[in-house]
Amino acid sequence: EWIADCLVSLNQRQQTSIEASAEAEAAWVRHVAEAVTPTLLPQANSWYMGANVPGKPRMFMPYAGGLNRYTDICNAVVAKDYEGFIIRQGERVHTNSHAFTSHPPLPDIPEKLWPIIIERLTAAGLMPGAQ
Repeated sequence: EWIADCLVSLNQRQQTSIEASAEAEAAWVRHVAEAVTPTLLPQANSWYMGANVPGKPRMFMPYAGGLNRYTDICNAVVAKDYEGFIIRQGERVHTNSHAFTSHPPLPDIPEKLWPIIIERLTAAGLMPGAQ
């Protein structure tokens, strides 16, 4: 829901990208590490901590602070007008993730064509929730 609400907010602002600031990202990584420290998870010698990749820093990425706390943090970010995020107009979102490097880039499709594309994909049963 948070992501959907964020996208609605971006649309209302006529903005096209949102990205965590470097400072907010570093603070979140520290907070996640602090939340998992009291558990046994950091002691695990498993792929979950990155132990299966030689030279990879061991780090726990999921949030171990609990759903209620996570939800409170997300809601506080929204209440402070997406504090810690950089919101921009007209820029493409780039990622350093290697998960996308094996896929071809998405075509540059004009915005006015997306409703038609979505309508046709839905009619063909190719959209999530299509019957």
